[in-house]
Amino acid sequence: MIKINKEVVKTCASNLKFELEDAQIDLLLSEFDSLIAQMKFLDAVKGADQLEPMAYPYEVMLTDNCMRDDEVGVCESADEELKNTKNRLGNQVKIPKVLG
Repeated sequence: MIKINKEVVKTCASNLKFELEDAQIDLLLSEFDSLIAQMKFLDAVKGADQLEPMAYPYEVMLTDNCMRDDEVGVCESADEELKNTKNRLGNQVKIPKVLG
């Protein structure tokens, strides 16, 4: 397994088209150390590699029909729903531009 170090993190960040400061890289490295320690711990559990993976943790819920039925409710008018916003454009909430 490849050892995660500053150069590996810098290369990965560069491949993803962003830059990291040294403090951010140090934080990521400490997180990787914790993650790798947890993976080693799980690797030590005997018989775990012979278990079948869980695809959905709540399979019981799928068969017991425990979901509630949808209920049709009364919809408020756009004016009523938008009365609390200061940044309104017609029947929409105006937000700052995110992408250039």
